[in-house]
Amino acid sequence: MFKSNILWKGFLVVVAALLLVYLNNGLLNIQNDTTVYVSQIQYFDGDQGKNIQSHSFKPFYGFVGSLLTPLLTPHQAILIINVVLYIGLIFASFFLLRSFGISEAYSLVGASWVAFAYPVLKYGLALLTDVSGWFFAVATCYIFMKFVKSKNINLLYAVSVVGFLGSLCKETGTLGLIFSGVCLFFMFIEKNEWIYLKYITALVTPFFILQGILYFLTTRSGGKTFLDWFLYNVNTNTSEKFHSLNYFIPVEIATFNILWIYFLIGLYALYKSRDNRGYIFVALFIATLPALLWPLFYIRILFIQMLFVLPVSVYGLLFMVNKTNRLWLKVTFIALPIITSIFLFVLANGRSLFDVLRVNL
Repeated sequence: MFKSNILWKGFLVVVAALLLVYLNNGLLNIQNDTTVYVSQIQYFDGDQGKNIQSHSFKPFYGFVGSLLTPLLTPHQAILIINVVLYIGLIFASFFLLRSFGISEAYSLVGASWVAFAYPVLKYGLALLTDVSGWFFAVATCYIFMKFVKSKNINLLYAVSVVGFLGSLCKETGTLGLIFSGVCLFFMFIEKNEWIYLKYITALVTPFFILQGILYFLTTRSGGKTFLDWFLYNVNTNTSEKFHSLNYFIPVEIATFNILWIYFLIGLYALYKSRDNRGYIFVALFIATLPALLWPLFYIRILFIQMLFVLPVSVYGLLFMVNKTNRLWLKVTFIALPIITSIFLFVLANGRSLFDVLRVNL
């Protein structure tokens, strides 16, 4: 059973992370697409003169934000949404790790790694939509893992609807659906039971019906679809530098930094344990691959790989902790990813980490 003291510790982790972000960058960290989503909120508030076509296929912030604007400004509304989703991401990460059979204590450690991950500290409270994509991707994975244990088909309907809501925020919000579909396919291949085709149908049907309705409403009003947005970015971001192997490798290293070592150890531990749930980790990996198709390699885009890096890294931590009896070493293993992320976050101070390193090296 979920212990209340773990819940309070989780809230302490959230508060500490939010405080760190506030002290370093301030709360209203305005970046990139801010004006687009502010215009969305104003449009849903009744200002029909606002042009929201470019992001009309992602109306979540506009609609939800308009519900808050009687009391808040559009900027503050987006901030509140991101704070709620930031907290939701941390707790969703905790419950996802628990669904893999990891203890409450070490699930909390893993959730703390998410709370203090460098990309989350940098972008979690910014007026961007990435934190929403991260949250909905993790949440759909967790709901699906609940289905794996109960075989309650209603949970698949929930996965489909939650994945659709994720698509209204950020493209990465749908990747938990890919994880769920790949898992069901693997289960069908392994067990050769036709009921899994029924499960796959239950998973995809609500999503495609809702997407069809959204597509009809969007195109009828002259708005843009995700495909339009993707092609626009492909044609606009023509610099090969930002989608090259030489750029990809350092961004990958920075995204999870020290956790990559834990991840490699975790892969070894899983291999040695002959864990029969290997297909789950393969499915998590496959679910993150679409992010690599985006024409720019950004830390906030590649962080979606936490879907498979995080649980494997926690297994790596457990492997290391079980190999030593020294308390200080165990504490070091637990705290080092957090310390490293905070160091990088403070070092960057809201700027590009790579620009800072180039200047100072």
